[in-house]
Amino acid sequence: MRNNSIGNRPPVATTQPADAGKVATVDTKASAAASPAPASTLADQVDKGAHNAAHDMRYRAGVNAISGGPTTTAVPQLLADWKVAVHEAAAEQRADAEIIDPMLTSALAQAAQAKGDKLTRRERNGIEETVRANLETQYKSAFKAHHHDVTKSPSTKAQTERDVVLAERPRVAQLKDPFTPVIHNLPNARDNEIVLWESKNFVVVVDTWADAPKALVVPKVPVNLPVDAPAGLLDEAAFVAAHVSDAFMRATGCNASSIWINAPQNLTVAQLHVHVLPDVGNYTQDGAPAKAFIEDAQMRPQLEAWFDQIKSQLQHKLGPSTTTPPAPPAAVAT
Repeated sequence: MRNNSIGNRPPVATTQPADAGKVATVDTKASAAASPAPASTLADQVDKGAHNAAHDMRYRAGVNAISGGPTTTAVPQLLADWKVAVHEAAAEQRADAEIIDPMLTSALAQAAQAKGDKLTRRERNGIEETVRANLETQYKSAFKAHHHDVTKSPSTKAQTERDVVLAERPRVAQLKDPFTPVIHNLPNARDNEIVLWESKNFVVVVDTWADAPKALVVPKVPVNLPVDAPAGLLDEAAFVAAHVSDAFMRATGCNASSIWINAPQNLTVAQLHVHVLPDVGNYTQDGAPAKAFIEDAQMRPQLEAWFDQIKSQLQHKLGPSTTTPPAPPAAVAT
């Protein structure tokens, strides 16, 4: 499942060693999906997450619509974390407009003129990287000032969130939605997807555009932004995401995953989704995404075999998947 923007990653806290369960990077695709060794000491792990204890333990104990038992991963407070991401993205946009954009616009125009033709995406990206590197000090200073401006009081934070939602909601609504066809199991929609777990309320898929093992927890109810989510949905999503993180931990011995929802300013697709990124390293040294292996008939079985251990761990804790029946093909007019 495609998700282009990485977004803000909140910190995670575990007691696992930093290199546990990393995917060994390789130069060829042949070794990309090698299975890591399972962890042996997770049962003794002591979580040191900094989340509110009462909220965290309530959901670790399964006091919600999903019965899965306690989680080792601290259950994230998705809405609160998302608001922090909104503030940071707002400050980044202002710093970009003040420091980066004028110089970048000039640099791109000069490069295109010198080339005598349109620049390629690689060329544009290279120029942007150079501009950002040259202006790093000024940018950091501007970001700090703007971040202070948008977070200096509770009312300022709330106003920033309202302004961003009002500005971004129409744009996000017009974005491509790759998730809904998968949710409804439309014909061929899951052919190039790996579904890790599914219930009546959520589907958990592999982020096929990521260059490292990564899952997306997608609610089945149509919703784009966390502030528009029905009551209880984010708590359930957080609980499922914590279990996905646990599944990666048990299967690979890695630390608890980073779990987050992208700020609206960074969204490139519609439909709310929660990122779950374990620290297990990239598939390959050259950054090939899962999509490359899914489209390779020889490599796909190896990739699926790697994720089968994640599926197994999820079903062990959350129960068997409740798969949405395939939608019938659309009727052909005669």
